[in-house]
Amino acid sequence: MHLRLWPLGCTLALLPLLAIALAYGLNLQAGTATPCNPFLSGCVSISRAVRVEPGLPWFRLLMTPAAALLVLFWTLVRRQLLPRQPHTRAVLFSGLTGALFLLLYISFMATTGDFYQWLRRTGIIFFFAGTGLAQLLLAHALQVDTAMATRQCRRQLLVLCAAMILLGLLNTIIMYGLHAPDKWENIGEWWLGVLLCLGFASIARWQYRRQD
Repeated sequence: MHLRLWPLGCTLALLPLLAIALAYGLNLQAGTATPCNPFLSGCVSISRAVRVEPGLPWFRLLMTPAAALLVLFWTLVRRQLLPRQPHTRAVLFSGLTGALFLLLYISFMATTGDFYQWLRRTGIIFFFAGTGLAQLLLAHALQVDTAMATRQCRRQLLVLCAAMILLGLLNTIIMYGLHAPDKWENIGEWWLGVLLCLGFASIARWQYRRQD
């Protein structure tokens, strides 16, 4: 059976957004989360928005399979898209690293204490870093394919990855140079999540067009 990449890409683009929106919405309804627009105000991090009842079980229910789908997705990327390309192990390694640290993040979401907070923080940082790097390395590997759809996907991935890098740099500068660093870190986290999902959407669109 030949698994297609575009349904996996669509799922990975939508499932995290659905999981966060559902969990945060349930927590808002129950009064256990702060009502605000986190993309602009930064009043709450993704973790704080979803790691309480009643939304947390739903978040875990959706995001644990998403981590498994990440493993499958990057494995298929290497086998189907980059079978003869050099240095493609880096794409797979980066993608698998992101998936494993996402599992770490999910596993310790309901725990308390400085050590478990450090584990959650490490998990989310390396999830973003590993997944973003995998998308960037994939864009680099696609430069040998001159098809129009591939070139468009590559450009989109490069723009998204550049935005992620710029956002990370700005976030670091702001955290050390301005007041309320948590606010800006939270805003950056929410937008990084959106950019990663857009990367998977771009790959899914490219693969869907290739099957025509």
